[in-house]
Amino acid sequence: MMDRFKHTVLLLIGGALLLFADPDSSAQPQGRLGFGLRAGPATYTQDITELSFIDGNLGPTLDFEILYEINEYVTLGFDLGWESHNVDLRLPAKDVSLGRITTISLLPCVEFHILGGQTVSPYMFFGLGYSINAFGTSDDSGAISPYLDLGVRSSKDLGVEDAFSFKIGIGADFFVADTFALNLDLGWKYNPGDLSVRLNKYQTASFSTDESVLTALFGFRLLFPL
Repeated sequence: MMDRFKHTVLLLIGGALLLFADPDSSAQPQGRLGFGLRAGPATYTQDITELSFIDGNLGPTLDFEILYEINEYVTLGFDLGWESHNVDLRLPAKDVSLGRITTISLLPCVEFHILGGQTVSPYMFFGLGYSINAFGTSDDSGAISPYLDLGVRSSKDLGVEDAFSFKIGIGADFFVADTFALNLDLGWKYNPGDLSVRLNKYQTASFSTDESVLTALFGFRLLFPL
């Protein structure tokens, strides 16, 4: 009986040593570090301001991300996003370009991959951070003065405030190699930057605005084992 017990213990120890020494064993994989680059269209999902005669149009967006894949189900990331939209002033005769709203978003985020390490890996994501908004005037700024009863002499007196923002959405990685994946991403970003009016560098009025957008991104990701 004692000999059989000794043989059983030796077999268990030997099996454990083989499990940890074999690189092809079922042990959890190490984390991976990577980056991604995506681009696509972005559109406002609502009126950008309570002033109904100001419209924001469809614009381009570009996204760069740094990724840390903890395991096959959870990935941490940091998104640096850029987008730009033309803003029109609707006049009785025709629409006039008021300028462009440009946004740079800094969003730490987390992804939850539903199926784990598959060739096609769908995921849900959530990001929380800060959006830096800027307003650039157009050459047609003189058309604004007869229609905004705010004492605004030109669109140079208008600006969009920065704001805390968050982004939610879904996406999928399509792995064509162990470390390279095509990526498709659909998300909604909340960005409530207010429209401000300034005369002689002093703010004279402010309007509640909403630069929240729906984005569709397509690009690639590279992931490298640590």
